[in-house]
Amino acid sequence: MHRWIHLALLLTCLQLPCAELSAQDWTRKMFKEYEHDFGTVVRGSNPEHRFVIENVFKEDIRIESVNSSCGCTSVSLEKRTLKTWEKAELVAHFNTVGFSGQRQATVTVRFSAPYTGEVQLQVKGNIRTDVQVAPGDINFGTINPSGNTKQTVEVRKFGNANWRIVDVRSTFPHIGVSLSETQRDQNRVNYQLSATLKPTTPPGQVQGELVVIATDGAQELKLPIQFSGKVVSSLQLSPPVLDLANVKTGETVTRKVILKAEQPFRVKDVTCENTAFSVQADGESRTTHFLEVTYKCPNEPGRQQTELHFVTDLAEQSTTILPAIVTIITAEK
Repeated sequence: MHRWIHLALLLTCLQLPCAELSAQDWTRKMFKEYEHDFGTVVRGSNPEHRFVIENVFKEDIRIESVNSSCGCTSVSLEKRTLKTWEKAELVAHFNTVGFSGQRQATVTVRFSAPYTGEVQLQVKGNIRTDVQVAPGDINFGTINPSGNTKQTVEVRKFGNANWRIVDVRSTFPHIGVSLSETQRDQNRVNYQLSATLKPTTPPGQVQGELVVIATDGAQELKLPIQFSGKVVSSLQLSPPVLDLANVKTGETVTRKVILKAEQPFRVKDVTCENTAFSVQADGESRTTHFLEVTYKCPNEPGRQQTELHFVTDLAEQSTTILPAIVTIITAEK
């Protein structure tokens, strides 16, 4: 008798009440971190942290709202409905202009589907007003790395003539930094920091952080400066991926590829490890090339993936890559 009562209670719990009792547990499973310490930051900088939310459930997740308990931290969300395995970023931005000293905020994320629930995230940091950065971050905008990408910020220290910047570090390998001291007296020390994206920067979104290391001889300060931008290639390739679907065994197919740049150039060669691909280039110099890519399908069905390398005489970017995917099906007899 007792066993049947226990089983009935268990089945009832699985239907709804247990979901209500463990609401905080199911919401927390979508986060890998629940707190972030910005450390010591300075007046004018724009530090931000991105909390990742991932729907690990079969049901769609609906985020009703995100709120911060303190004006020192503002929050934003890129999307509110997440399907299974979809991700969203909750951006927490630390306000270093309107606040100073030790600051802490609780960020509350409320869910309305499939159940109601919430998660609380903690952010904190120490905002120093004796050091300033202007502007607060580096925005390269949309650029070609072969052009002029130089951006400059000013780092200011008040009230300590012994303060010096000793190093600037970054985990992003395609950024170059130069530093020059522009002022030093009893009341103020100024540095000009210039950042440049190298020609090796791959196309796409660029986002990272420069860490300025400074000291007054007794204490070390790590000053983060965010940088962002979008790099576009000098060589534009269309389509971005060559997708050959349902090619029959033994068949030969041809597709057109457009390759263009702002200045005239020659296509010197097109290479591919898969010998079933061939491309003819006429060697003429022009801003736009219409190339025919030919694929001779083997007699075995399956899926192939490779890359075509277009070699040009452009000095700033001599080669661009076209990914190719082929799905081979058996020809009807």
